[in-house]
Amino acid sequence: MFMKTEFLNRVRRFNLWVPIVMTAIMMIACGDADFSATDQDGGNTGSVAFRVVWEGGQDAGQKNHARALPDNCPGISTVEATIFTEDMTAYRGGPWLCSARTGIISSVPVGQNRILVLIGRNNADEIVYYGSKSGIEVLANIENQAGDVIATYSMPEPSLPVNGGTVDSGNVVLQWSAVAGAADYYLVLSNDFDFNGIVLDATTFNTSYTLTSLSADTTYYWYVVARYSEEDYGLETDEWRFTTSADYTPGGTLPAPAELYAYPADGEITLSWSAVQGAEGYNLYFREAASVGLVQEVTIGNSTKEPSPGADTVYVHTGLTNGRVYSYAVTAYNTAGESELSAQEDMIPAWSNTYQPSLWKNTRVSTILGSLPSVEIDNEDWYVFDVKEDLQLIHVECLFAHADGDINIELFDAAGYSAELAQSTDDNEIIDYLSEYGGLFFIRVFTNGPAADYDLEWNTSLNAINVPGDYGSIQAAIDAASNGDIVLVADGNRVILGADGIDFKGKAITVRSENGPENCIISGGGDGRGFIFQSGEQSDSVLSGFTITNGNISGWGAGGGGILCEGASPTISNCIITGNVVDTSAYGGGGISCLFSANPIIVNCVIENNSAVDSGGGGGIYCDNASPTIRNCTIVNNSAGTDSGGGIYISGPSSTTITNSIFWGNSPDQIDYGSAAPVVTFSNIEGGFPGNSNKESNPLFTGAGNYTLATGSPCIDAGTASGAPSSDIIGIARPQGDGYDMGAYESQ
Repeated sequence: MFMKTEFLNRVRRFNLWVPIVMTAIMMIACGDADFSATDQDGGNTGSVAFRVVWEGGQDAGQKNHARALPDNCPGISTVEATIFTEDMTAYRGGPWLCSARTGIISSVPVGQNRILVLIGRNNADEIVYYGSKSGIEVLANIENQAGDVIATYSMPEPSLPVNGGTVDSGNVVLQWSAVAGAADYYLVLSNDFDFNGIVLDATTFNTSYTLTSLSADTTYYWYVVARYSEEDYGLETDEWRFTTSADYTPGGTLPAPAELYAYPADGEITLSWSAVQGAEGYNLYFREAASVGLVQEVTIGNSTKEPSPGADTVYVHTGLTNGRVYSYAVTAYNTAGESELSAQEDMIPAWSNTYQPSLWKNTRVSTILGSLPSVEIDNEDWYVFDVKEDLQLIHVECLFAHADGDINIELFDAAGYSAELAQSTDDNEIIDYLSEYGGLFFIRVFTNGPAADYDLEWNTSLNAINVPGDYGSIQAAIDAASNGDIVLVADGNRVILGADGIDFKGKAITVRSENGPENCIISGGGDGRGFIFQSGEQSDSVLSGFTITNGNISGWGAGGGGILCEGASPTISNCIITGNVVDTSAYGGGGISCLFSANPIIVNCVIENNSAVDSGGGGGIYCDNASPTIRNCTIVNNSAGTDSGGGIYISGPSSTTITNSIFWGNSPDQIDYGSAAPVVTFSNIEGGFPGNSNKESNPLFTGAGNYTLATGSPCIDAGTASGAPSSDIIGIARPQGDGYDMGAYESQ
């Protein structure tokens, strides 16, 4: 069985909010002594006494959700008990015995609406029982009685499809029972009993999941586990199985809605999206974000599902709090099931008293540059523009002659707050403002005296360390950078001096080109590599938008002609990695080498015409005790030596995942591995490869060296939205059609 300990690292990428702060809870060992009494504090505190009722559970290996737990508390090794106040401050009690069924928590501040949380864990640190009780009132200097707190068994109970049953046609809906206190559920589906052939691992807030695009004549095994927080899991269900018949016909699936837009007003947000053909209706998901500008995964914790009846594509979400960020995604549904989530849209409902949207003269005027000549002011004019990225310098100029009139300008952010005011007695008014977050910004042009004509100009530029403007080399800019900085590299060809390559030195920074990989070329000079990550870098160390070529690494133990990730897990995106060589008898990887627990994210990259000679293996990518995540990559025409793996070679322990990618024309083969097969889904692999929705058809590239997809390519609209980037390698928005394309380029 594919156990939780094996997929824990995989699911930690999801960011969840849970109604309680789990890390504040104290763990208390069960034993045979009576619970200890607690002294009551004087002043404004009291104690809370409670009785535990354990419901459901397992005995002698048999699962039973209807029977109360025996007195010896089988399966529970520790118990946690905590009282939370309104501000989520935790107050702990104990020690007490699970067999005693009672406990006391002392020194709890007086007040109402206290929440008591009980958790029972097993030796594997899994949550076996969970219970909570709210609305507890605490009075000073007495033992307040909370009464019974019911803690229920944490294991979901599958119900559909029938265990061992056969499915002849249509989408398959997996269903299970709800678990009290669960934030969401983690579902694993495999096409073998040992769970080595994972075809799906997904998180859902519902107690059901619709499967589409299943293969015929296949037995599938699945289980589900409740999650209480990012770190806390319940018990896995036993494996259930079902089989698709030899003539099984999958049901239809709808594409996710596109063009989701949010429009703010006082206390409300209006959402609109494009219609999906064949949809009977739509479901809108939202959450209130933790802070302004915080970007989260589309699958987000504490979501609420707002039904949108019929086929409406507009929904007004009312009753919102001004000044807070709300995040939205929408799905389409019909009798066949529900689509995947759309791209996420964030918006803030808030207006200052001076906002007058009816006076807006332009809407979404510009994302880069705007200019309005010779405007006659109408006492007060408003302009709105969309800043698409974080860390932008916003420059606004209002040009006029003060002798003709007194004009002032003010910049507002999306929350309706004044960012900066320019009000002087000189000609012209200028605002320069550094925006930490992207979003809508508003320019107010107003006068306190005689009117005058004015010219209005505005633009945005990235607040970055510029190469060569600020530093002559990329390495010098990295050396000067601090965590969170952006190093922006201008167009041109640059040769790297030194065998190791440009070193991020463990910094959580973004190094990116100004105008994409075709305009910014990094050469190893035929005697070195392009970049190296060797200081524990993580996904917030980002390399984006370069062509990396002419790297050449040789010698025993060398690796990575283009890029080496050694014990580091950066993000590599929007790069063309071509014409690099590694000549070694140990570690290979002509394009990229991933060694010693390196788990990089490689997305929107073209990896082509690289080679690993001798016995290194992995012409395109080499993995040794590493687990890269590869999404929307085009890996073509690479070659490898005796260790094989022209496209990718995987050695040692690994959980490599490949999604929405194309492997074609690599020699002697596309994918080679030892004991750990990669999980490959929604990808086009020459010669074929097992996995959900994979293909083995000619991708029909536009031409030699041009890896865009020609009309009729089987890779168009054949990918999945799950984990797909929002744009392709050259900035074209995804998706362009009914679905996401495979490979680095999105077909227009």
